[in-house]
Amino acid sequence: MKGSERNAKAHEFFKAGEIDKAIELYEMNVQLKHDGAIAYNRLITIYSKRKDVQNELRVLKMYLVIAQKSAKECTERIKQQKNEIVEFIQTRINKLSE
Repeated sequence: MKGSERNAKAHEFFKAGEIDKAIELYEMNVQLKHDGAIAYNRLITIYSKRKDVQNELRVLKMYLVIAQKSAKECTERIKQQKNEIVEFIQTRINKLSE
């Protein structure tokens, strides 16, 4: 199954209230270092709502690496947006690490 397919299936689980199944699929994409932002964003949101700081921080740090790489590889026009995402992630990591 492709990363985008796992994200779609995870979203179906999420909408059906089967959050743990959704987490399992999103986590699979994160562990496979799928470069799409969806799995990271969804996990960060889920863990934040659950007040699971340890997992939220873990996913944020992994997402930061992906976002930094993406910002370096894009055109100047998009680079500012990507750098803003990187800055936001870093700010959130710093806040959770306090």
